[in-house]
Amino acid sequence: MFGVMNEPHDVPDISIWARTVQEVVAAIRRTGVTRQKILLPGNNWTSAATFVSSGSADALSRVVDFDGSKHNLIFDVHKYLDADNSGMHESVCLGILHPLMMRCFIGSV
Repeated sequence: MFGVMNEPHDVPDISIWARTVQEVVAAIRRTGVTRQKILLPGNNWTSAATFVSSGSADALSRVVDFDGSKHNLIFDVHKYLDADNSGMHESVCLGILHPLMMRCFIGSV
């Protein structure tokens, strides 16, 4: 499994970022690595809380593998369990993992 980058943030133009991710996917595949999964990170520390609203989901959904498929490409999202999703606080919100929050990433609950 390959990760393009860990927690990119302050990306000024998500469409340029998605094109960069596309180029990275192509570069990985050109090395002969054709079956491993590749994680596609979005903006805002690849936060699950803002993955859709930041435009990351839409922009990265256009990234394709060398054969035009998306089978081995996975959205890389991070979810921290504190109140503001920063991972900077000692206390966590136990109710934050409600199954419906993750439905858009895993498809079912």
